[in-house]
Amino acid sequence: MVDQVVVCSDNLLDMNNTSISKAFADVAILMQAKGENVFKVRAYSRASDVIRSLPYPVSELVEEPDRLREIPGFGEAIVGKVQELVQTGQLELLESLLKEMPEGVLDFVQIPGIGPATAFSAAQDLGIGSFKDLANSIESGLFQSLPRITKKNSLSILRHVKMRIEQGTRIGIGRAQDYATDVIIELELRCPNIARIVVAGDIRRGVELVHSIDLICAVDDEFEMRGVIDSFTTLSNTYTVLRHDDSSAKFLDKSGLEFSIKVVKSESFGGALVYGTGSNAHLEKLKEIAADAGSTLSPDGLFDLELDSPIDVEDEENVFDYFGLIFVPPEMREDTGEIERAVEDHFPSVISLDDIRGDLHCHTDWSDGRFPMDEMV
Repeated sequence: MVDQVVVCSDNLLDMNNTSISKAFADVAILMQAKGENVFKVRAYSRASDVIRSLPYPVSELVEEPDRLREIPGFGEAIVGKVQELVQTGQLELLESLLKEMPEGVLDFVQIPGIGPATAFSAAQDLGIGSFKDLANSIESGLFQSLPRITKKNSLSILRHVKMRIEQGTRIGIGRAQDYATDVIIELELRCPNIARIVVAGDIRRGVELVHSIDLICAVDDEFEMRGVIDSFTTLSNTYTVLRHDDSSAKFLDKSGLEFSIKVVKSESFGGALVYGTGSNAHLEKLKEIAADAGSTLSPDGLFDLELDSPIDVEDEENVFDYFGLIFVPPEMREDTGEIERAVEDHFPSVISLDDIRGDLHCHTDWSDGRFPMDEMV
């Protein structure tokens, strides 16, 4: 275990599709707040949407501008900005806009009911600089002095502001899944010997707000573990590594979001994934069952206590079979009676996409959704 804090110097993860898309979205928001030409705003907003939905890293095309121009909505200006951002790690236009704008604009537009113009007025005219200030201004009635703000919609905004304050550094599961996908893609590119890599923890259980992105990785050879850890801890230069050893690591990004990884041999993957997925209460019950069976369940997998050796469980189903339980879907591992049902072999099926016939309540990327308004329509 390495206890000291390590600040990394690589820049690859910072230039993934999610971060590039966010940079362009921020430009669009700040331009709109400033009152820039609507067509310019749409160009950057559209570029953000396109980049986020690309099935490959846009950073791979910076040396091939002709291929960048083939992407829908990518004119010369957008192509140049993508190249600048990937090659330098910064976007001069965004930095300039941030200097011009009062603090808080990009935060306030995260609240449903607050657009760029209102966010700018709140920060510039009312001197509101934080979510706490925003909540106080709504409760005092000051916020209602802004155009298009009424008592009714200000109360709705206040509810969302309080939720955002309570949320803290946690993020919505949609954004968390995007971040996790970016990390997985980059690790698989850098470590071709990875046999399997899966998102675990809160995300895999479908928790709406998560504070940590947890990955479980399998390799066929124990000597390959360190290479995965080294790649993981050199993905970005905007975070601090909290801990790392030969098979695990954790880092904290600049927003306070945690990223962690555990690497095991393929034959231990099932046990490690079960351990890395369940809630604490769920795991405590599984540990009791494991102890009764003469074994122990840990981040490294499932082990036979008498033989002091790992038990081959390549898949989660193998673990539950070993415990004499039917398979418990990840979304149900919260200690709400699922273990007892698994013992009785009486378990409800999880709702799947095939069961859904419609959705009359949809979120867009203005809140915690993943797609923009025009695509949802």
